[in-house]
Amino acid sequence: MAGKSKAPKIKTKGKTKSKTKAWEKKERVNPITVQVSDDGVYSFKGRSMTPVKDKNAALLPYGKQISDHGVVLALLPTPAEAEMINRTIGCARVVRNNYLDARIAAFKERRENLTSANYKADNLKALKKERPYLKEVDKFALESAVECVDSAYKNFFEGWTGFPKFTNEFKPSGSCYTTKQTNGNISLFIDERGSLRLQLPKIGKVRAVLPKDKDIKKLLPKVSRITKVTVKRSGNSYTASLLLEEVVDLVSPISVCLPYKLGSMDMGIRVFCDYGTGNGEYNQVENPKWNKK
Repeated sequence: MAGKSKAPKIKTKGKTKSKTKAWEKKERVNPITVQVSDDGVYSFKGRSMTPVKDKNAALLPYGKQISDHGVVLALLPTPAEAEMINRTIGCARVVRNNYLDARIAAFKERRENLTSANYKADNLKALKKERPYLKEVDKFALESAVECVDSAYKNFFEGWTGFPKFTNEFKPSGSCYTTKQTNGNISLFIDERGSLRLQLPKIGKVRAVLPKDKDIKKLLPKVSRITKVTVKRSGNSYTASLLLEEVVDLVSPISVCLPYKLGSMDMGIRVFCDYGTGNGEYNQVENPKWNKK
């Protein structure tokens, strides 16, 4: 007689499991946790491969989300600080080219994909032993150089750009380095003399210039946090691009779109512009011909 079919069982040490239960996917636990201080400052704990996505998920019960924006500061390093910045840029360039060369060779010789994680665990350690001067600079700058090549590969496979290329000191990619915020190693503050200072790992407290019509409170609000800094060199000038992370109110997507509330404009040459208000009527603005002689 044909009985009811039962799921096959898997025998383990002292236990019997259903195979269907073994196939069930476990619910993913968010590795990022959030804490709110008494003065309303949000702090995060944990590490993630998708930090922005997981931080937004942790902030959802509070009705908040992450907003990133950037600020560029001019740097005024001392000769010793400038020398260390140049060395860090050079070391990041060495690691970047070495990883790209190793990744190309791994695919050609063994048809293997040398991931950034494997390179950091094996190749980068061996490269530091071979070239001890790499240990004297910021380690996060070297890791960021590896991740930069990995991002270039992803953009190539997605069709956004061409195949990754080697860099040199004359290219923009070879005249900068990026470091990350970890345990307060990067900070922006005003010293006792009233000068703006940017604390960089292995570099020190580099003097920076405030943008025009801005003070430190507007530049870096209490709720903002520096996540990355990219230091660039152009001739004898240096700049620092700060990536700031701020917790803001949750932005709700637009649920209803009313056409009559939309406006459009088309710029032209013979006519300055055509514009419409969404109700089917269009108007023209004649060309003022300011450049006419």
